[in-house]
Amino acid sequence: MHLDSNIITAPALFTIFGLYGEVSQVKVMFKKKDSALIEMVDPQGSINARTHLNGVAVFGTKWSVTVSKNQNIKPAVTGDELCASPATHQKSKFNPKNVVAPCERLIVTGLLPEVTEDILLHYFKQYGSVTSCEFMHTTRAAVVEMADLDVAMTCLIALNNYSLQLDGNRSCVLSLNFCKNPAAFRGGSAPY
Repeated sequence: MHLDSNIITAPALFTIFGLYGEVSQVKVMFKKKDSALIEMVDPQGSINARTHLNGVAVFGTKWSVTVSKNQNIKPAVTGDELCASPATHQKSKFNPKNVVAPCERLIVTGLLPEVTEDILLHYFKQYGSVTSCEFMHTTRAAVVEMADLDVAMTCLIALNNYSLQLDGNRSCVLSLNFCKNPAAFRGGSAPY
């Protein structure tokens, strides 16, 4: 995988690849910081990640996701490699029914009834331009469309598993994923 080490970190890769299967560990290479090894728990996770992430252009780089010659990631010898594992990073909530290709539209679940559009937009606008936001109150979810894939990916990295603090000492944990049927939600509300 080729990546911009200033933007994509081991925890960020853990989050992204966690959408496609359970991740055992991530290791960003010390001598080749634009490359990383991601170890998945099972082969299907690797297949899902390759299918949906290989060739995706994110942050000015076209990702190359291939099978490694190594079956397992070796522990860091020098301690200089950047690593993430379930022990050091909160896992994404992987659901095999929600494996989809990256896109500009994010589905946000785990919302409490008091989460308003204004509250949600406040957090998403910190990372870039929001094109539309549509609440699905019956499912306590929303679809937020970002200006482009880079902004959507940045939001996913920053806000997935984020604990949103509300009034009255209440909070909810945001769960983000790429939208399964993005065309169904296009044009839901005015640009922001």
